[in-house]
Amino acid sequence: MLFLKLIVFFISSLLANSQNVPNPQLDDSVCNGLVVRKELSTMTSSEWNRFASANRIMYQRGWFTGLAQIHNDYAMEIHGSGFFFPWHRRFVTHYQLLLQRIDPNIVIPYWDWTSNWNAPERNIALSPSMFGGNGRGSQRCVRDGISANWERTLPSSQCITRNYRNGNTPGPFWPPDAVGQVISQNTRFSTFSRNIENGCHGNVHIGIGGDFLEMWAPNDPLFFMHHAMVDRIWSVWQEANQRRYNDISSTTFDGNPIDMNSILPYYNEPISMSISMRSSGHCYTYDNLATSSFRDLRTKNSNNTYSNGDGIPIKHCKDIPEQHYPTVVINNKTAMFNFDKDVVDNMNAFVRKVVNNLSGCK
Repeated sequence: MLFLKLIVFFISSLLANSQNVPNPQLDDSVCNGLVVRKELSTMTSSEWNRFASANRIMYQRGWFTGLAQIHNDYAMEIHGSGFFFPWHRRFVTHYQLLLQRIDPNIVIPYWDWTSNWNAPERNIALSPSMFGGNGRGSQRCVRDGISANWERTLPSSQCITRNYRNGNTPGPFWPPDAVGQVISQNTRFSTFSRNIENGCHGNVHIGIGGDFLEMWAPNDPLFFMHHAMVDRIWSVWQEANQRRYNDISSTTFDGNPIDMNSILPYYNEPISMSISMRSSGHCYTYDNLATSSFRDLRTKNSNNTYSNGDGIPIKHCKDIPEQHYPTVVINNKTAMFNFDKDVVDNMNAFVRKVVNNLSGCK
């Protein structure tokens, strides 16, 4: 099955109806100011309406197809390697630069999926007023939100799809406490990158399902909200110690060393150009870069996260259903993410302990 999936991947790259997409170069001048990326739920109605309108124009121009093609073509190089963070930072900036060709005042937001982590379907990002929710019908087509009834052409002509992992819910994402601990406890880039990629990042892709499980996921604009959040996590980690802006030591998926001069696939630019959100051509920051923003869920929720059908709090961890734990799985559907089994197992065990601690169970 994995062999067949690889064949499909390469054939789709060659035969898909790839539309041209502009590739704006990064401005090499010093940033005169930084725009602020806000969390989705804090956008004004005017900000959202302009953002949504520009996304629809991008769709009409076929630019999402072009972005999906890029991500699909370079999937093997940009996942399971040290390119993961800097390449996706550059990719999300590419998306923002395209939006700004339509409306120069647009600043993309991010989706904080740690909010409503144990019931993500309740997050406003997945509501009809924003990006819409689960797919519907036998094809699991997205029928509400910004991309309602959109059709994609890569890898074939079909609607944009989502297929929540647990039926009507994506299942739990990582709680903020877990993200905060990974930020605080991992001081080396290589370890931090692997843990985030194989942990909370992968968990969201698997939870949303449908096209989110494929390398053409950028057909869905929700992809960029997810990766803006992933980029924010990297930014928070970098801000915690300024020396981390010089740490990119890692390897490619086939074991070759990566450093500041390593060239980002497709963009043909050195990583140094995308090592910082404040680098020339990027020039942005986030509304909250404090590590403490990923702590402490106990002050917001009751000590007992889960209860049985009668509303009685669960006191013993063994009584918490398995589907209430965030997990990443490795199978034929997730093969193209290049997940590392050992890291996945460690992150699944780690987040399970965090959830148990937050629930107050024993």
